[in-house]
Amino acid sequence: MLSKSIASILFLLGVTFVGEVSVGRLPDELQVLQPSLNGLCKVSPAAERSRADEEIAASSARVRALYFIPKVSLTADFGLQNTTPNEGTGSLGIVADLNLSPLLAPYYGSRQADLNLQSVRLKRTTALQTEFQKLINQALALSALWWRDEDLEETKNRLEKQYRTLQRNVRAGVARQRDQYRFEADLLRLQESRISLKRQIVEAQKSIEVLIPPTQFKPGFLDWKQLLNLKLETVDDLVTSPALEIQRLQVETAEVEARIASQSTGLTAGLTAGVQSRNSSLAPSWSENSFREPYQTSWFTLLSLRFPIWDAGSDRLKLKEASEAVRIARLQLALTERDFAAEKILLNDERKRLEERIQLANRLNLLERKSFNLVATDYREGRAGYLDWTRASESLQNSVRAQIELASDWAKLWIKMKALKGEMAYELCD
Repeated sequence: MLSKSIASILFLLGVTFVGEVSVGRLPDELQVLQPSLNGLCKVSPAAERSRADEEIAASSARVRALYFIPKVSLTADFGLQNTTPNEGTGSLGIVADLNLSPLLAPYYGSRQADLNLQSVRLKRTTALQTEFQKLINQALALSALWWRDEDLEETKNRLEKQYRTLQRNVRAGVARQRDQYRFEADLLRLQESRISLKRQIVEAQKSIEVLIPPTQFKPGFLDWKQLLNLKLETVDDLVTSPALEIQRLQVETAEVEARIASQSTGLTAGLTAGVQSRNSSLAPSWSENSFREPYQTSWFTLLSLRFPIWDAGSDRLKLKEASEAVRIARLQLALTERDFAAEKILLNDERKRLEERIQLANRLNLLERKSFNLVATDYREGRAGYLDWTRASESLQNSVRAQIELASDWAKLWIKMKALKGEMAYELCD
């Protein structure tokens, strides 16, 4: 499975990801998305492309690793011989050929294929994580819109309740009709807001269906209060990530390519060996006995040396290109390491500030509910006006919206931390 393959790669590299071992299962708070993520593996071009790339890279590594095994071919030929009378001639044989030219190049080619396989597997992890993040983020956005609509329904109920009370008071001459008109206008504005919000919900649904059709989620399928229970892991002790390991493999690949370039320039040595067995008497006279003629076996070993006298700077150019590729790869690795360190700091800072904002939002919502209840009571008893009531209602609505959005941000931070560790794609596509 993908997780075991990646784990074996990192073991060979001497790398250990810090954190708990993933079991390819989302936490309970996001478990409802598991079938969609599994289905995404079957319809996502990026997921399928990464799978195909891994299969091809694995096949290439297997083939290149067998460079020390001779290639065996069955040969046959038939033709006419210039004799009097013209006779047919032919042969049938088996040829085994071992080509090690230039010396050690096949070994470096095999090592290059192994590094490419490791890199492709890690790239598959990052590709899957990108696809999963896109789907989960859109699902979070859709769920947040549904919960906002739910809150608008609660706000509408508050308005309608107050509106009915106000109608009775106006008829009794206790309240002013102007307030009645204002509440009626507020209900219309709320209705217009919900129409716009429902349009956003439809757009969000269709965006998800583009990624993975067909997808049916129930309203509020991701409980925003439950999302706040997601356990965020620390990244302080994390020493590597898939992106960082890919770049380290790029450096090693560039170094191997530099060795290949060095082996193929200047004084080069090559070794070619082969063995051949042929029945050269096959069918010259269309005789059955010709098939029984003994086979003639021969072998050869060829050591070749090459030193260029004049190549118009071709070899020097190859060496310079390979050297520059190594230098650039090392610079890119250093940049990736700095980016990795910065990302850890930013994630920790985002976590700290999100925790503070969530605490403030919870406290604010509690105060806004208490404040609204007091204002509503004062309004019924004539100690507060229409503007006091509407401001208190809007403040309460805004506090709920802030909580919903912060819950989505908390879940997105959980996803980003998992992705940095390379744990978002384990086993989900296997």
